[in-house]
Amino acid sequence: WFLDCEAAAKRYLREKPDGAVRPMAQIVATMARAKAGQFEDALTNYRDLMQGLTKEEQEEFAANFADSLAESATRAGEFKAAREVYEILLSRFSNPELRTKVRDDLARLDMVGKPAPTVIAKDLEGETFRLAELKGKYVLIDFWATWCAPCVAETPALKKLHDTYGTRGFEIVGVSLDETTAPLRDFVKARKIPWPQIHNLTCGSDLQATFGVSTIPATFLVGPDGTVERLELRGDSLEEFLKAKLP
Repeated sequence: WFLDCEAAAKRYLREKPDGAVRPMAQIVATMARAKAGQFEDALTNYRDLMQGLTKEEQEEFAANFADSLAESATRAGEFKAAREVYEILLSRFSNPELRTKVRDDLARLDMVGKPAPTVIAKDLEGETFRLAELKGKYVLIDFWATWCAPCVAETPALKKLHDTYGTRGFEIVGVSLDETTAPLRDFVKARKIPWPQIHNLTCGSDLQATFGVSTIPATFLVGPDGTVERLELRGDSLEEFLKAKLP
């Protein structure tokens, strides 16, 4: 959609530089470049947009858009671009809650290329799960919850990828942020989910804090050598990665 509307957005910005919906046109132009994989151009557009946001009441709008752009860059493996998106946001607004959230986002980006945190926890069946025992495989750590609509919507695609690549060196580990285990157990049973599930509140370890997860869905892909390789891979992006790594 962004790419389809890019020409109209650019025309609006050219012909009506002070138009009422200039910010929307800037968003379209920025995300179109991101969808095309042109993150330098996307950042140029993003900087222009952020320069025009100077009021406190514009903070939520800016933060939401920054998250969208940073996630797009992160999913594409453009971690430097994602970091710059957050750093620009920090330079514009001083809300303590926002700054704490953005610092968590930056810390998560810093995990890429480093050994994954140690994970030793009880799974849903009460068995001890150790991430280190999956060394040699690509492991997707998926933070989710049964009340999270985007998480639930992703389940069929994850099952398909698990069926296809589970015997080739790919594993999924779900970390549920549900308040209780009951809805998690019901969901896993009804959907016949085959991969391990950890309920964060009763597993004996706060994995949400360990991985710095503030919003879901959130994913961390750990490589065969135990390092974090990618963040926020899902859908087509995850499938393309697995096709390249596990043909």
